[in-house]
Amino acid sequence: MAASPSSPSSTPLVQMSHVTKSFGPVQVLKDVSLELNRGEVVCLAGENGAGKSTLIKIMTGAIPRDAGEYRIDGQDVGSPSPAQARALGVGVVYQELSLLREVSVEENLLMGHLP
Repeated sequence: MAASPSSPSSTPLVQMSHVTKSFGPVQVLKDVSLELNRGEVVCLAGENGAGKSTLIKIMTGAIPRDAGEYRIDGQDVGSPSPAQARALGVGVVYQELSLLREVSVEENLLMGHLP
């Protein structure tokens, strides 16, 4: 039996549609769409300046988007603050090597969950 459009298995966990973002006269994102589904491992790759970090910052509430939609579990979340994004389960682990040597790997990974 096929999943219905409203079933959790067919609804993307994260959906960004037609997102745009400009910084002054420079358009960084233009009509970008992204779907992340449960159980997927996704790689966001591109050249320097392609807008990868900007998209992640919009997703985590660090900066607002200029246009487009953002849904989590099918619900429009608007432009969440970083605290709201965290409460919705959205977080990020950056690639920078700024680890705390005094704590475990698990504790380093969970640092993003601190208020």
